[in-house]
Amino acid sequence: MSTLESKMEDTKYNQTINQRHKLDVDSLSSKKIKIIAINVNSIQTNKRRYELTSRIQLHNPDVILISETKLNKSHKLTLQKYTIIRTDRPNSKQGGGTAIAIRNNIKHEVISHPSSVNNSTIEFTIIKLLSSEDQNGKTFIVSIYATPDNKKVFIDELNNLFIKLNLSNPNNSFIIAGDLNSRRIDWGDSSTNERGKYLIRWEKELALRYQTKIFATNGPSYTPNNSYLDCCITNLTICDLTNNKIQTVDYDSDHRALLFTVQLRSTIQLKQVIKKFNFKATNWSRFSKFLAKNCNPSPPDDRNLSSTEIDYLVETTTKSIREAIVSTVPQFKKQDEELRKEFSKSITCYWSNQLRQVNHRDPNAFFPKINRMLRPKQNIEIANQIINSDSDLITNETVQVNNAFSDPITNTTTITNPIDKLNVIGKHYQKINSPRYLNIGTPLKNIIDHTVNNMKKKLENAEKTGTSLTIFDQNNKASFSKNEEDCQLSFCNTFTLKKILQKLPNKSSSGPDELPSIVLKHLPDNLIHTITILFNNALNNAYFPKAWKEAKVIPLLKKNKDPTKPVSYRPISLTSNLGKVFEIHINKVITKVCENNKIIPDQQYGFKKRHSTVHAAHVVTDILQGIHHNELIAAVLIDLEKAFDSVWLNGLIYTLMKSNFSEWLIFLFYNMLHGKSFRTWDGSNLSTLLFSIEEGLQQGTVNSPIFFNINTGRILKMFGLNTTVDRFGKAFADDFIAYLIGTNPVRLRDELSELLNNINKVYQQWNLRKTDCGFSTTKHPDTKELINVPHKNEVKYLGFHFDHLMKLNSHIIKQLDKAKKDFQANSRIFYSKHLYPKAKIICYQLLIRPILTYGSPVWWNINAATMEKMRAFERKCLRACCSQYRSRESNFKKFISNKQLYDLANIPRIDNFIIKLNRDYFCNLRDIENSDLKLINDMDPIKGEKYNSSGYIFPHMFIHYDRLDLIQNHNNIPIVYHYTRRSNDKRINYTADCFTNERHNFNYSTDIPLRDQLDFTRLNDKYWWLAEETPHRKHLRKRLKTGWTAIY
Repeated sequence: MSTLESKMEDTKYNQTINQRHKLDVDSLSSKKIKIIAINVNSIQTNKRRYELTSRIQLHNPDVILISETKLNKSHKLTLQKYTIIRTDRPNSKQGGGTAIAIRNNIKHEVISHPSSVNNSTIEFTIIKLLSSEDQNGKTFIVSIYATPDNKKVFIDELNNLFIKLNLSNPNNSFIIAGDLNSRRIDWGDSSTNERGKYLIRWEKELALRYQTKIFATNGPSYTPNNSYLDCCITNLTICDLTNNKIQTVDYDSDHRALLFTVQLRSTIQLKQVIKKFNFKATNWSRFSKFLAKNCNPSPPDDRNLSSTEIDYLVETTTKSIREAIVSTVPQFKKQDEELRKEFSKSITCYWSNQLRQVNHRDPNAFFPKINRMLRPKQNIEIANQIINSDSDLITNETVQVNNAFSDPITNTTTITNPIDKLNVIGKHYQKINSPRYLNIGTPLKNIIDHTVNNMKKKLENAEKTGTSLTIFDQNNKASFSKNEEDCQLSFCNTFTLKKILQKLPNKSSSGPDELPSIVLKHLPDNLIHTITILFNNALNNAYFPKAWKEAKVIPLLKKNKDPTKPVSYRPISLTSNLGKVFEIHINKVITKVCENNKIIPDQQYGFKKRHSTVHAAHVVTDILQGIHHNELIAAVLIDLEKAFDSVWLNGLIYTLMKSNFSEWLIFLFYNMLHGKSFRTWDGSNLSTLLFSIEEGLQQGTVNSPIFFNINTGRILKMFGLNTTVDRFGKAFADDFIAYLIGTNPVRLRDELSELLNNINKVYQQWNLRKTDCGFSTTKHPDTKELINVPHKNEVKYLGFHFDHLMKLNSHIIKQLDKAKKDFQANSRIFYSKHLYPKAKIICYQLLIRPILTYGSPVWWNINAATMEKMRAFERKCLRACCSQYRSRESNFKKFISNKQLYDLANIPRIDNFIIKLNRDYFCNLRDIENSDLKLINDMDPIKGEKYNSSGYIFPHMFIHYDRLDLIQNHNNIPIVYHYTRRSNDKRINYTADCFTNERHNFNYSTDIPLRDQLDFTRLNDKYWWLAEETPHRKHLRKRLKTGWTAIY
């Protein structure tokens, strides 16, 4: 055949497929659905899957009913353009298993009740089609398979299926098709088996009740012995029957496929095509010009705007930006099917080219490409929710009763409808944010409520009378207004607004207004001028626009939690990005007031600039100091339950009023914190109900963290905490630790109990399940007296595993195990032969190494054997990244040396990297505005020697030993991690010259890579404790001048 003839044949074939596809789309709109039912006799192998795919392309069905899949949970099955629902048999090797594949654009619901899991004969998979018309009826489609035995239980299980689906209801329709292993002479078979007799009897007795008919095939469906085993049971009209029988088509199995079209009673509900914009391919210059030309004129800036006008301005501004997005931002195009076929022919070459195009020098594109190809995101999936039938989550508002399955035996209701699931989870979140006052009737609550209510009346009166902070006119324009210093309020201008917009992340996620932050970075000047007027009028009215108070909440399943319970899903809020910009400006005002009045104590390390969990972990210093002096340390670690959600808003407003915030700012905060709402969203469906947030701080907003710090910060100033030498408290966000130091265990127990009771009175929502008590001491805390304090030898705080003596050995081992698991989980990256080694090494540095080095300024003092475990694991990772193993030429006997491996990878060895991390950490402490951290300083030699002799060495004594050249020698060999000692021995009993004179005391290879040898960063003046010249630093400086790599 000539090339021209071949092209004509291909064109004709494509035209036939396209025409058939058009007819099928038309049939959907005319209440018809095309179905193919196949006993595939296993679909495990690629050959079987190719056969199924080719038949789908040929016949283009809307629904595929598959039986005898022989799949198990380890098998992955996907079909382009189809959604697959499977019911695998537990022992799939013996056959069985059913599935349904339905077009992606057809809305449906998976029915999990009834289930065939406990059946002995019948297996099935069920879906329910969603109708676009309002009616009480349901349409079920069932893929069915019955084992070939002749047990009478077959009829019982079939009846149970009909009863549970309520198919006797004349409004309900159904299509049940598959292999029932039933032979009947009246179908054309040579004999009637026992199953056929059961089915004949069932048809005579119950067919009228269900108004159904059983349709056989127009020829043998089981080809080996010409039997009619497959059939269809339905109460709908089949349009394309031949002699009142279903036609069959060829299929590469021992069964032929059933192909038929069914006339439905109502039109199928089709999914709307969601537009996905490709923001990274956008011509932003064109976008800005279009928006500048088509946006509404700026509002007047020489007069005050009312709150109603502000809301209208938010609406019109949002609409203008949306229109610009639709008009100028390209959408993701559906990949051409023919192109996909060509890729599939040379899949290895395709992926090889794709991976080699990953440019490790482009930070913006590197990880997005890696994640897309090797670490794809999983879709948001919400499992069927099983709720107690008496729960208040189940109401007529949240759940359509006819869509739920109630089990009277377990008194539970199973919710399968996607919208109902979102409504139930949203109702659960709303309950969390509902008032849960545990201090009702107390004098404190009465005082706070009375004070806040008086303030609320003032605010309402200001809104009614149109009172504002200032008057905008020709001399004081809203686009560039004077700041009201007396009220602590700063208005914004176009310059400050541009700076905020430029620092927004390049993200495409958005809240209910559908304005991604990447779009806001490219707004034209005239629209920025409009937004400036909008923001300043909102500040002037102490008003937070209504549109920005609503959020979309995504429920994400927590790790190792039951997916059938609403409590197992963590809410992730997506709020308006434009509203976040407004909040960023307000946040600067709040931060300034907090810093000027020292409202947030230095002992709160969470949600603060340049503060981290490692800073909070310096609690180790106080504990080690107490142990060194033979004192007991009694500590309690408290986790504040539902931290943001349980904040009492009146209590927060009262705290703000007592914290020297101006009255006008209080008005703004009250308006901003109240009237919040949300809808739950799973990526495609949105809850029909709008849920309110009556109490608590809304997740996902800019100012919730600092409000939380203000609200909880008062605990760190109460009950003598941090004001005496033996009573301390520190916190990182909602993780709080209080500890007492003393010598009398009985007194410590009583004082700790009293402290806990006092904290409970102030903050009653703390999580007892995550609250630990423990003693740190050189002696066992038990005494002759009865001390009933829950005691743990090891506790976890901020990711650190603290033992009772603060050795932190178990922390290193657990972090190493965690890193190994993460390396294995990302093996597709590290063992990929198509990805460049440099790209894989970058992935190691960003994904694995931070796990190993987490908190190193706290636990740096570890022995050589422990560090060698980390070095060995790093070498394993680098060998995988660089594909450097024993070579074929050496008969797989000759290894590449560790030095060669590191030189090839061109990264510092992990022990030297940790030393560099620690130096940078300690030198930056002085620049952080925190009185606690400024106390961390060098230690005088005499005091340092005392602590070294006891072995209770503070984290910041790294500075002391580094100054003495006991961390690295002049060749940058990390001698502290080569000196032989036991893991529990934290003493450093060697001198700077020991490594040269007493090499037998040092273990493991000291052959460091060239990069480490040429590292002269410790000569930098920023390391203030290394300013003094020592012999080692003189040698190092000499090497820097002469260019020597090493001096031995």
